[in-house]
Amino acid sequence: MSLSEEILDLISCPKCNSRLKERGESVVCIECKKRFPIEDGVPNLLE
Repeated sequence: MSLSEEILDLISCPKCNSRLKERGESVVCIECKKRFPIEDGVPNLLE
């Protein structure tokens, strides 16, 4: 199950506030490279 572009446009990295891209079973920040898992179709952005 992949995330829609609309969802990816609404969320940002909690560490540096940059855009996130989906990579497999996680989302990755394009700037700081921090990785966040996608759990049950929802990105877990808690650190």
